[in-house]
Amino acid sequence: MSLLKGSAVCVTLGDHPVLRGVDIELRPGELLGLIGPNGAGKSTLLRALAGLQTLHGGAVALDGVPLERNGPQLRARAMAYLAQNGEAHWPIEVERLVALGRTPHLTPWQRPGDKDRAAVLRALEQTDTLGLRERLFTTLSGGERMRVLLARALAVQPRVILADEPVAALDPAHQLEVMALLRAHCEGGGAALVVLHDLTLGGHFCHRLQLLHQGRALAEGRPDEVLTRENLERAYGITPTTANVIDAFRLNWRTHRAPRTTD
Repeated sequence: MSLLKGSAVCVTLGDHPVLRGVDIELRPGELLGLIGPNGAGKSTLLRALAGLQTLHGGAVALDGVPLERNGPQLRARAMAYLAQNGEAHWPIEVERLVALGRTPHLTPWQRPGDKDRAAVLRALEQTDTLGLRERLFTTLSGGERMRVLLARALAVQPRVILADEPVAALDPAHQLEVMALLRAHCEGGGAALVVLHDLTLGGHFCHRLQLLHQGRALAEGRPDEVLTRENLERAYGITPTTANVIDAFRLNWRTHRAPRTTD
C-alpha cells in the first residue's frame, strides 16, 4: 500500500504549466530519489506532496486518505518537509530550532517532556550537530544549516521525510552520512522522497528513482532501469561514454566516522 501518493498532479505557476499530470508513489521502507534537470518540476512536486503547493489538477493522498482531509497536526506528525534553502530570520539557538520539530506532538502551552528532549538529542547526534547546539543558527555555514534542519526533521520522528536537495551544500563525508541516515530512516519502517542532482548518490542509495522532464515523469524504477543511456540523453542532453551506464553510479563508499542510525 502507498504511504504517500500523487495522482495526475498538475501545477501551473502564472501561465506556465510546471507539472503536467505526474503520478508518483512512495511506499513504506523505501528511499525514492527524484531526479531531473533544472526546471523539470522537482521542487514543485515535493511541495505539492507536502500540501504546500496549490494543485490545479490531480490529488495527493496520505495512507489512502486525501491530504486535505488529514488535519494540519496529523500531517505535521506524519511528514517532515526539508526545504532547499532553509532560513531562519531571527537568531535562534540550534537546539531550540531542532526542538521545534517536537511541536506537532505537543498540545498548546504543553512543555516538552523527557521523550521530546531525548528525540532532540538523538537527532543532534545523528546529524553530527551536537557540537553546534548552543550556536545561533544565523551564524552557521550553509552545510551546517542543512544538517541542523535535517536534525529538526528527524526530531519530528515522522513516517515520511520530504527533502529538497538535502546534500547540495555538504562536503562529501556529510553527503554520505546524510544519505545513509535517510536510508536508515526508511529501513526502520519510514519512507523518504529526496530531490537530488547527484546521480551517483541516487544510484547508490535510493531504492527507486523517478526522472522528471519538462513537468512529466519520464521514467521510474530501480536505478539501473532509470539511469539508462536513452533516459540521460533525453532528459539531460548528455551521452554516457560507458556501455553499462549504471556501473558509473555504483561506487563503494565509506567514511571514517562511526555510522549513525535512527534507532
